[in-house]
Amino acid sequence: MSDIASYLAEQAKEYWHKPHTPVFVGLAATLVTLYMVSRGLSQAPTLIGWTFIGVIPVAIGVLWWVTNRVPRITKGKVGIVLALACDDEPHDRQVRADFVASLRQLLERDRDAGNFELRVLPRHVAAEIGVVSDARNYLGRLRGHLMLFGRVRKRVIAGKDSHLLNFDGVVRHSPVAPSISRDLGDDFSKVIPRRVHFEVDSDAFAFEATSQWIDVSARYIVGVAALISGDVAYAERLLLDVEGRLKGGGPGFDPLREVARRLPARFRALYEAWLNHLVNRYTQTRETSYLEKADEITEKLLKRNPRHSGALLMRAICEFVLRRDVAEARRLSYRARRVGDATWRYSVAFLDAYEGNMNAADAEYQKAFGGQLGDVTVPVQCEEFIHIVLEQEPDKVQLHYCSGLINFHAKEDFAGAAADLELFLRKCPGESFGAQRNTAKNLLEQAKKCTEEDSVV
Repeated sequence: MSDIASYLAEQAKEYWHKPHTPVFVGLAATLVTLYMVSRGLSQAPTLIGWTFIGVIPVAIGVLWWVTNRVPRITKGKVGIVLALACDDEPHDRQVRADFVASLRQLLERDRDAGNFELRVLPRHVAAEIGVVSDARNYLGRLRGHLMLFGRVRKRVIAGKDSHLLNFDGVVRHSPVAPSISRDLGDDFSKVIPRRVHFEVDSDAFAFEATSQWIDVSARYIVGVAALISGDVAYAERLLLDVEGRLKGGGPGFDPLREVARRLPARFRALYEAWLNHLVNRYTQTRETSYLEKADEITEKLLKRNPRHSGALLMRAICEFVLRRDVAEARRLSYRARRVGDATWRYSVAFLDAYEGNMNAADAEYQKAFGGQLGDVTVPVQCEEFIHIVLEQEPDKVQLHYCSGLINFHAKEDFAGAAADLELFLRKCPGESFGAQRNTAKNLLEQAKKCTEEDSVV
């Protein structure tokens, strides 16, 4: 009798997940219930009997759905979905005990006490996921962020019993340009394990080492996905976490060395994107809190790359706006000098003009207008910054002249140049800035002429 019970239990375990199972089990349970409540079909069932007949198959269907349902990732958590198809049930239990448990422990050892959530798909579900499109479909349904899928087999390799792990994966992120998505795909292919094998005799240690590998790789990939999706603060935290884990040692897998090689570029992209956002917000709102944060981010970027010209110029802006330290802002601007990019000259020219040294400012602006720019929006940014300073210090009338020069020479906005130059000439006290007054009059005449010609056209 016990053998029959064991057999039935094994059969139930083997087939319970299949879609037709609740139909057959429900039908069988209905027939058995009907036989029992009708006393061997000798009389019609009572009302209570019919109730049992109707409720039992429904209850079986609900039980099947509950026990086979894979819960979705909790909102607000980073979901890692693992779908590994093993050879058989005992092998599946071993992989879960050695590999999955180790990975879960590593992922949940998060600074926010469980920011990651690992979801492991049952063996029969994992077996259905064979291509990326299947994985992407499951990842979306489960609300996950990254899925690793593949097979774990026992094979004889070089005459020894071994575990053979084949992985593939997908990552979910906000819609981005195809080139950025391809870049992320390249990251994925380089740092996620594709094929790993190790002897059965050392499987406990090897499974743990592979878990450490996937833990670091998963954090890196999710961090990069967070970066391209715009969540820079979380991206920074994950990438710093990856950096710390790599410094702490671990398995010497080639992909982890690849992660270490790629990290500097990712940090640079992270802080550059963060600074760009902060500068845009400051320009739009004039709130110095954005510059205070930018001051913090430039320090982080400069620690990683002391010659980063963009960070040096941003730090110069912070020194000027937050502390009005013109000398330090000038020193940083000169440090930002880079062959083939005249951006730094705009900064030096502004500082010369702010201090009233207009001849030096004129010379720098002329060199800036004749040079190349790595970012074509620099003149627009400089003009906007000048007007922010003028709102705070309207007595710096010479800055109207600087704005006029930028509009005339760099932007070819002759109407804007005429408005700036007229303000400069009207507000400039006495005979101050004589050379610039003459230049302004000549440029104003040319600007008006160009504006009239544009209006005729």
